[in-house]
Amino acid sequence: MAKVFPGDSAYGSAKTHDPEFKGPIQGRGCTDIICCILYIAFLGGLGVVAYFAFIAGDPIRLLSPTDSQGNICDYDNIETKQNLTGKPYLFYYDISRCASLGSSFGFQCPTKQICVDKCPDQYWVFLQNPLFANSEAMHKYCEYGYTPPTFTAPNAADALKVITDEKCPPYILKSKPFLNRCIPSLVQDVVHEGANVLDNGEITIDTGALNVPSGSDGSTELAVDLSALKTGIATIGEYVDIQDIGGKVLDDFIETWPWMLGLLVLAMIISFLVIVLMRWIAGPIIWFLVFALIAGLGVGLWYTTDRYMRLTDIAMTWAWVTNVSYYTQTQEFWLAIAIIDGIILIIILLLVICLCRRIRLAIKLIEQASRAVGCMMSTLFLPLAFYLLQLLNLIVFTAIAIYLASNGEPYYNVFSSTESRNGTSCVPKDFVAQTANEKCIFVSYGGDPNIFRLQIYNLFALFWNANFIIGLGQVTLAGAFASWYWAFNKSTDVPLFPLAASFWRALRYHLGSIAFGALIIAIIQIIRAALEYVERKLKKSDNKVAEFAIKCLRCCFWCLEKIIRFVTRNAYIMIAIHGKNFCFSAKDAFSLLLRNILRVSVLNGVTTFLLVIAKLFVVGVTAFISFLAFTGDIQIPYFLLSVGSLNYYWVPIIVIIIGTYIIADLFFDVYDMAIDTIFLSFLEDCERNDGSPEKPYFMPKDLMKLVGKENTFHSLNEKA
Repeated sequence: MAKVFPGDSAYGSAKTHDPEFKGPIQGRGCTDIICCILYIAFLGGLGVVAYFAFIAGDPIRLLSPTDSQGNICDYDNIETKQNLTGKPYLFYYDISRCASLGSSFGFQCPTKQICVDKCPDQYWVFLQNPLFANSEAMHKYCEYGYTPPTFTAPNAADALKVITDEKCPPYILKSKPFLNRCIPSLVQDVVHEGANVLDNGEITIDTGALNVPSGSDGSTELAVDLSALKTGIATIGEYVDIQDIGGKVLDDFIETWPWMLGLLVLAMIISFLVIVLMRWIAGPIIWFLVFALIAGLGVGLWYTTDRYMRLTDIAMTWAWVTNVSYYTQTQEFWLAIAIIDGIILIIILLLVICLCRRIRLAIKLIEQASRAVGCMMSTLFLPLAFYLLQLLNLIVFTAIAIYLASNGEPYYNVFSSTESRNGTSCVPKDFVAQTANEKCIFVSYGGDPNIFRLQIYNLFALFWNANFIIGLGQVTLAGAFASWYWAFNKSTDVPLFPLAASFWRALRYHLGSIAFGALIIAIIQIIRAALEYVERKLKKSDNKVAEFAIKCLRCCFWCLEKIIRFVTRNAYIMIAIHGKNFCFSAKDAFSLLLRNILRVSVLNGVTTFLLVIAKLFVVGVTAFISFLAFTGDIQIPYFLLSVGSLNYYWVPIIVIIIGTYIIADLFFDVYDMAIDTIFLSFLEDCERNDGSPEKPYFMPKDLMKLVGKENTFHSLNEKA
């Protein structure tokens, strides 16, 4: 007769003993076939979208700059009959008008732009020296196919007409190419010194070349509004400051890539060694990791505080600049790091003190997971294959998105001082300016609303495929670990090749259920993406009430996604064990957890906390070694990992930290899945069996001792 558990009526009936049940069921059938067919049809639709994107798209539209008339530089534009092959650089007629760049047009300045074969290497003003326009060297900066009149003598009236008709630029500044755009050289000064140098007059321009006669007395004045020019250059500088930083970062990567690769390999070795050692001494290893993390945070708090105290006599004000090393010389930076470090240290100390008993219980569960992983070491490398699938999924999404973005016709906007017309769409050949400075400027490619819908389809495919890959990995691992748990004798009864068998069962029977769970999560993710899109749009309207409502919705859907992920993960475990459909498995798993809510609350969060500490330990070790190698602030005798001087030492350190965490997550996520599978199996084992000869427990002996249970006859009690 089955045992009666409190709350059976509310959370479903407890599991009953089944003498035929010995782990993952072999005689199972296909589940959620309709969802499997829907997923296959969806992938077929993605193939159609990809075909349409690759046929009609042209990534060169995005990679190469486009002039103000929609012509692609260094390209034979058949539609407009402009062959610009050999002219890869975009030249701006009046860069001072780029002051409104950030607010309206992105990288497209509201001034005439043409493609040229070479950026200017000198200063020149048309009104000052129109005779120089006779040279062929200057014709390249005038309108396509236009040759300025041959000036026999300085004639301001003729020159002014050429400028007002926008046949030629009013002035030329010495420029350098960046992203195939001619950016004035003095932008680099803005980038290096910060925007405040403009106001302080620290940037100087060779105004001698920009002076023009202003009267009969020989006086001169600037042909260019210098203030507007500086503002325009500064605005452009906000978009191109990555040029200098990017170059230096690339140099740092070239200098340090062998060390980065070596440290990532070291992270893999450390993760593997920790997992191997945990098979025999999980308790000491976990406690060592906990205290090592506390010690590391303590050392970090001391170091950041020491740096803060050393800078007390250095007067440096906080400012937003692109030179990142500037921040490490300010007190505020190290104070912020010290505060964050201290808060994390206090939180971990409190958790360890308050959860000491629960940590000991969780360690026992981790020990069993260590034994399961030790019996199937191939499970440690399975996630690598699924990470590669995720990378392939991301590559496919990116390729389709780029090709879709390059679809459509050129899209033009009106740049005008009139508020009602500014930003409205226009067609260059039909455009009639209503004011002197009003222009029709190319903005981007698009205009077809179907492109946006296809981008949404592609984004949803990214989410659904990513969650499907995750689900396939979880079902495979859960089936393998369940085979270990439900083997009565762990040393002899575990099936041959349990991981391969579990993977085959997932592919053969449960693709539909995996797709079902992935679909639910993908729907929530696309809603969250839509809410983020709406929030960005609302920022322009300055509607605080609507923004607050959207933030609340985003928070709610974030929580909902976490809950659904938890339910789906446990549903996948039940699918791997019992072979039922997704809804039945989700209900079964959730009811089982609710009937054992006290055990769940004690162990689930603590085991996750301990595994996070293990990941942070691996990250901390490699981050500390990389810090020693790349900064040289801490000298260690005979320390071989030393490199030359770096521009931004924190860049390789951050890359190593991210890479190390991914590697550690790759290994320890297998542990996490093993713990969840063993825990659910343990709960079911407790409900199905009572330790009698007819209903023996399948749990390992150590786990029986932990929960105060035992099999009632000696031969069974000696099992591994």
